[in-house]
Amino acid sequence: MRWFNKIATHQLTLLVIRIIVGGVFLLYGVAKALAPLDQFNQSILDYQLLPEFIVPTFAVVMVIVEIAVGLSLILGIYTRYAALATGALLIVFLIAIGQAMLRGLALPDCGCSGGFIKLGETPVEVFVRDAIMLVMLVPILLKTRAGQVAPWTVDKWFELRRPPKV
Repeated sequence: MRWFNKIATHQLTLLVIRIIVGGVFLLYGVAKALAPLDQFNQSILDYQLLPEFIVPTFAVVMVIVEIAVGLSLILGIYTRYAALATGALLIVFLIAIGQAMLRGLALPDCGCSGGFIKLGETPVEVFVRDAIMLVMLVPILLKTRAGQVAPWTVDKWFELRRPPKV
C-alpha cells in the first residue's frame, strides 16, 4: 500500500489528475456555454429534482462554476479548494444520476455538455465516470492538506515569491 501512496501523491500524477478532471469540467462547462441554454435547462428538468422556476438560474450558475473549477484545477489556483468544490459537484451529480436511475427516469441526455456534445452515454456510464473522477481527486486532497501546496501550480509559484517570515 505504501507504493500506491507514493505513486498517487507523486508530482506528475497530481498534475495529470488535475489536467484530466479539470479538463473534463472545463470542456463540459464551455460546451454548455456554447449550446442553447434551453437544452441544458431541459436536461436539468429531466432529473425532476428542482422546481422549474429555479432551473434557468441554476443552469447559468452551473456553467460558471464548472468553468471556474476546471480552470482552477488545471492551473492550480487555490488547488485544494478547487478539488473540494469539484468533489462536491461530483457528489451532487452522483446523487442526481443515482436517484434518476433508481426512479427509472428516462434521461435522453445526462446534461453533461448541455446537448452540445453527444456522447451517447448511459446513466450507468456517467455514474461510473463521475465516481472515478471523485476518487481521482483524493490524492490532490491528501497532498494539499495541512497547508501543503501542490507542485506545478500557480499556488506554488506564488508561495515561492512570498517574502520569508521573520
